Amino acid sequence: MSSLMHGGGGRSFHVLGFVRGAVRVALFLGLLGLVLLLLWPAALAGKRGKDEDALALVAQRQTLARAIQFKRAVTVEVSEPALNAYLAVMLKAAHAREEAVAAWMMRLDDLNLALQPGVVTVTTLAHWGPLDITWELTGVPKVADGHFALDVKSGRIGHLGLPQAGAEWMATRMAVVLNRWSADRELLDQLAGVSVTQNAVSLVSRLAQP
Repeated sequence: MSSLMHGGGGRSFHVLGFVRGAVRVALFLGLLGLVLLLLWPAALAGKRGKDEDALALVAQRQTLARAIQFKRAVTVEVSEPALNAYLAVMLKAAHAREEAVAAWMMRLDDLNLALQPGVVTVTTLAHWGPLDITWELTGVPKVADGHFALDVKSGRIGHLGLPQAGAEWMATRMAVVLNRWSADRELLDQLAGVSVTQNAVSLVSRLAQP
C-alpha cells in the first residue's frame, strides 16, 4: 500500500511540474507577443502633400493670424495633405537646427495626422537605434478657455493598445512636440473653434455675431 501511495505522489509531482512549466511558457509567449506588438510600427494613415501644399498652408496661416489680430470672423479649411506637408517641413527645419545625436538616442522622424469626421489620429514615428517606433493617439480636437487640446479617446504604441490613463499620459508627451513650435501653438490657442471632416480641418478665427 505504501508503494502505491508513493507512486501516486510521484505522478502528482510530475503533473505539478508540467503545469508550472506550461505556465512559464505561456507567460514567456505572452510577454514576447506584447513586445512584438510594441515594436511593430503602425502605418502613417494621413496623406502627405508636396512642398507647394505646405506653402499654401503658410498663406492660409497668415490669413488666419490677421483675422485673429483684427478680430474678424474667418474660417480656413486646411487639407490633410497640406497639413502633413507643413509638419514635414517644420520637422526638417527642427532637425537642421539640432546637433548630431548619439546612435541610440530617440529621434522624432515623422509627425502625421489622419483626419476623419470629428476625430484626428496623430502618429509620431521615432527612430531609436535600428528600431522604428510609432506612438499613436486618436481624439477630438477642441479649443476651450483659450487652450487648444485633444480630447483623447484611445492610444497605442506600435500595435499595442494602451489603457485610457496611458493614452492620456502619452498625450502630455506629444504636447511637448507641439510646444516646440510656439508660434503655431499660440495661434491654435487663439482659435474660436475647430471642426474635422474627412481629410480636412476647419479653423475658425472668431465666431460670427448673431
